[in-house]
Amino acid sequence: MVRERCRDTSASRPTGSGALGRLTLVSATYNGAIAITLVLAGTGSGSFKLVEAGLMGNVAPGQHLDIEPGPNNLPGATAVASFTNAGTISLSATLALPAGATLTNHGQMSTVVLSILDGALVNTGQLKLPAHTGLIVTGPVVTSGTLDVGIASSLGAGWLDGYGAVTVSGTLKVDTSSAPGSGQTRNIVSAASLSGTFASTSFGKVPYTLTYSPTQAVLTAP
Repeated sequence: MVRERCRDTSASRPTGSGALGRLTLVSATYNGAIAITLVLAGTGSGSFKLVEAGLMGNVAPGQHLDIEPGPNNLPGATAVASFTNAGTISLSATLALPAGATLTNHGQMSTVVLSILDGALVNTGQLKLPAHTGLIVTGPVVTSGTLDVGIASSLGAGWLDGYGAVTVSGTLKVDTSSAPGSGQTRNIVSAASLSGTFASTSFGKVPYTLTYSPTQAVLTAP
């Protein structure tokens, strides 16, 4: 069931446990600010596209968010507080959090283009960064789940760029569509300060060498 609320701003609130279908919220602004908010208050499966819209609540298993850019140079989605993703989030625009807030990803989050998470990130699920994309995170990052990066010789590597401290553990998975030349490097993590090491790696068909510095994690092709 989908209920509509209208006050100074509007909110669309999917509730209940049944399938919710597809909902698109597109670029409603008032005095230059976002004026429509998706309120996730249930556990029913559904797919939601946010284009310069607000976001409240946690993403449940079976729920999918597409966060896309709009015409007003506002974030694709602006969360009202810290939240948890147990479903899937696809980013092709900025996802903004309030100051000091954190996105905790237990599900899957992926990027379609170079995207920004304006806030902190805790990843215990899968963070998927294809070869032509990357994720800039303005706050601290802790990833103990899977960091899944793509590499293509012509497109470079997917990469995680932390403006603050980045702590890695968990698994590094690399999907190579076309391998770089021997000795070429691909930066997969950048940070103001980098700590930790990946507990396990899965490089597939290319036996990369992984090295760490105080600010980077780098793959070198054999």
